[in-house]
Amino acid sequence: MKVSIIIPIYNSEKYLKQCLESIINQTYKNIEIICINDGSTDNSEKIIKDYLKTNKNITYLKQPNAGQSIARNKGLEKATGDFILFVDSDDFIEKNMVEKLIDPLTKSSEIDLTFCDYYLYTDGKTEKCFTINEKEKDLKKQLILSAPSPCLKLFRKSYLKDFKFPENIIYEDYAIIPALIAKAKKVEYIQEHLYYYRQHSSSTTRNAKFTENKMDIIKASEILLNSIKDKEINKYQEEIEYLIIIHFILMGGLRFSRYPKARKKMQEISKFVQNNSIKIENNKYYQNLSKEKKKLIKIILNGDVLGCYIFFIKRKLNIGGYSEI
Repeated sequence: MKVSIIIPIYNSEKYLKQCLESIINQTYKNIEIICINDGSTDNSEKIIKDYLKTNKNITYLKQPNAGQSIARNKGLEKATGDFILFVDSDDFIEKNMVEKLIDPLTKSSEIDLTFCDYYLYTDGKTEKCFTINEKEKDLKKQLILSAPSPCLKLFRKSYLKDFKFPENIIYEDYAIIPALIAKAKKVEYIQEHLYYYRQHSSSTTRNAKFTENKMDIIKASEILLNSIKDKEINKYQEEIEYLIIIHFILMGGLRFSRYPKARKKMQEISKFVQNNSIKIENNKYYQNLSKEKKKLIKIILNGDVLGCYIFFIKRKLNIGGYSEI
């Protein structure tokens, strides 16, 4: 059975060789590698073309810069494999990742996706991170509550038949992956660290500099919240609302507090909560948050820019990632 590995690429010359080498040298050999160059202006194209000379299983697609979601969708259209794996071009994977993840999928047609744990990789240093929380017995709930990335997961292609990433926005993963997981018949957890997620400040969502597309988190939250209208997904309403509490209200609010016209932007969050009748304090996962995080959520919903500023001074944190709170 064939695995299609989809890699969207944008100005990744520093990391691309390590990414490609980790995929080419997989212990599982029946793979196709689909590289989509999203309008890179560095040497990424040259690197890919060098690999094309010696690797017949690499397919190269090129497009004007249109964003990661469009690149991934092009990869899905081109894929001929039975299973789909997404790898970001600045990340890399263990040589046996495909072999480990595909095994349960070939043994049971009920499993729609498998997933694993990962390392945070920063300046050559690794930190083990676990995808799920062992306190929650339901695997699907745990996976929905984890970082909503399409990476770390091997999908059955037939399960992705009508799936597309929302285009022309960032935070597209957060917008749609939780709903995709919710609709899976069954998921399987491979409790091994097989993916290396590279942390660096130039990442689209981690970069602290304000750009208008950072406001796309509002659109992404609307897409995610609207997904619970589906009966299958509605069973996971509490988990999806918690994602919105953490990713949009808490983390998004902290970012907004450091952007131009901060108070006005933070008020967009309160408006979203009110318009969609999100009962934050009733959420069972919210109840388990620390007092500090609960306090921060109230500060953000009150549009208290000064309160957020004091928080950053106290914690001496840089905005942009999961470690900021």
